[in-house]
Amino acid sequence: QIQVSAISKLRNGNIIVAYSDLGIYIINPGTMDYRNIPLPEKFKQMFIYNLLEDSDGRVWIGTSDIGLFVYDPSTDKIEQIGMFDGLNIRNIIEDRNGQLLVLCESTLYKLNSINNQFEPILTNNSELPTEIELLSLPNGNILLKTDERYSSISLDAPLQKDILSKFDVIIARGRNVIDIKEYDEMVAGKAEIVLPSRQNEINIYLSTLNYG
Repeated sequence: QIQVSAISKLRNGNIIVAYSDLGIYIINPGTMDYRNIPLPEKFKQMFIYNLLEDSDGRVWIGTSDIGLFVYDPSTDKIEQIGMFDGLNIRNIIEDRNGQLLVLCESTLYKLNSINNQFEPILTNNSELPTEIELLSLPNGNILLKTDERYSSISLDAPLQKDILSKFDVIIARGRNVIDIKEYDEMVAGKAEIVLPSRQNEINIYLSTLNYG
């Protein structure tokens, strides 16, 4: 059975859709004209999880077990990013400053715009949860959100390891989240300490906050 595995809106208003067993199509919703993006023969059966158009007009393609690809509309060609070969791409985002981020099973990477190479900024000893989100915070950090944790990640800090084992401190101004910091132990005088035993209560509180 053919299914839509990923869908995204392009800046020109067109829709890009990935179908299981059919590949990737770009659809004009006004005219319903469409065209297929040609995939290399050996990748035609890949399952696509993520589609993201970056600020340069390239489309990044995340797959379940073949890694990361990028489509350049100016050449109409798809290139595989070799260092991600065989990996499961969980999420792809571009923050408000144009920084591209790619999340794999246990590592978060950023694209270095100077050398065009991906660099790890966070790694976890165990595989990260299946349901995971990446959001931009107003201070330029990235919010990594799972069912159990909310963690703030600095894009400029040295490689961070095992942040999911720390305590979260939410720093909010009114209902607007400014940042979320991690501590190895409870910190006296800090408000809104998130503990696993209070997760249900915390989830209700966090759902009322604005993350920019």
